[in-house]
Amino acid sequence: MKTVVTMTCWTKRINQMPIFLDYFFATQTKKPDLFYLWLATEEFPDHILPLELLVAIQKYGVILKWVEKNEYCHKRWRVYPEHYDDVVISLDEDKRYINDLIERAKECKSITILSIPRTENYHEPYYLGFCGQCIVPPKTFPMEAYSEQYRNDRLLTTPKCDECWLNTFLLKNNIKLTVDISLLNPFELDFNCCYDDTALFKSFKTDEKGEMFLNTVNYMKNKYNFDIDMDKVNSIIKYMNIVSK
Repeated sequence: MKTVVTMTCWTKRINQMPIFLDYFFATQTKKPDLFYLWLATEEFPDHILPLELLVAIQKYGVILKWVEKNEYCHKRWRVYPEHYDDVVISLDEDKRYINDLIERAKECKSITILSIPRTENYHEPYYLGFCGQCIVPPKTFPMEAYSEQYRNDRLLTTPKCDECWLNTFLLKNNIKLTVDISLLNPFELDFNCCYDDTALFKSFKTDEKGEMFLNTVNYMKNKYNFDIDMDKVNSIIKYMNIVSK
């Protein structure tokens, strides 16, 4: 089983990436088996990147991956199916993490959230509240959730919110989540921190995520005859709206 780190970045934060990589690889007690960085050609025409980042990519063996457009959640969707039996760690470049994160990740048997609001209320057994930082054994979810058969459906219904998509498949297969928050202590980098309103989660209104989830469930029920308990859907929507505030 491999430990796989996956990240994305975009223009407003690209200068932070080499700083993060230097810090991350200097402080971790164990290095990941693979480290992916996903960038979109539409945001970096001709694949022109800062020299400092190119040096860091080569120095640390980071695997640079290009996609045509920024699909927002591609740091997970492009990696989970390929590493279904491994452990995938998604990180953000404006955080620093405990020094033995990679070492401990291999022991994670369930989804481990590294950052999420209102963790004291994290109790809904079917609800997955994703964020930029989490450790996920991809086989937590049925492989069909990653199927190319549904790719266009996912991009149509949940282009920026993969938790709405994955929760649909959790309910379809009656899978309850076990979520671990024992490693919940990343904090802002204290150098050149660029955490700002460009964060994707800040673009959601309080009730928008719940509405998106309901639309996704109804879409998959109507198109593919998914058998989903709507009482559980409504329970999750109510909880989504709580943690989104």
